Amino acid sequence: MSGRYEVKFRYKSTSPTSRGSVNATTVTATSISDARNQVIASHSYGKGVTIISVVKKS
Repeated sequence: MSGRYEVKFRYKSTSPTSRGSVNATTVTATSISDARNQVIASHSYGKGVTIISVVKKS
């Protein structure tokens, strides 16, 4: 059964002193890990992302 998940993430930075802003997106997925993988696949752009949280929305 699929559900809606809000995923918060930050783009990885090459600068050791720079912290990127937190981004959030909502995806439809079958599980928390599926939601996480969808965001990584669609937002990494070769730089990578750090997942901060995944929350199931009602």
